[in-house]
Amino acid sequence: MERFLAILQEEQSALREGDHESLERFAADKAALAGAVNAASGDRESWLASEGEPAGRAGMQGWLAAHPQDEEARDAWQRLLALAGEARSTNLLNGQLIAERLRNTQQALAILTAQAPAGGLYGPDGQSTLGTGSRIIDAA
Repeated sequence: MERFLAILQEEQSALREGDHESLERFAADKAALAGAVNAASGDRESWLASEGEPAGRAGMQGWLAAHPQDEEARDAWQRLLALAGEARSTNLLNGQLIAERLRNTQQALAILTAQAPAGGLYGPDGQSTLGTGSRIIDAA
């Protein structure tokens, strides 16, 4: 979970700095680590079932309540919950940063792809049709 959080934090830095080339690598790293986190969660669920506890937080909290002497397990569980919460918050912020970048990109594309006036850039008299409509002074 610590490595997953570190990847999310690196991704956030890249998003803030506009380092778009790194984002593809982060996506691949996150996918691989998410698989590992899910596998570890599945192992924990299987272990809880073998201990006669229900799945999820309730099962782990029940097991910890039944084994108050296992401070190492309690500390590891609290650390995992803290890391998971921080990862959730960081991932949410990253999503907001991505949405903001997407919105900015869409606005820029809308400006850049705006239709030119139907008559083109120049009128029949050779003068610009864009802008205020004032004529270019060709003699001083």
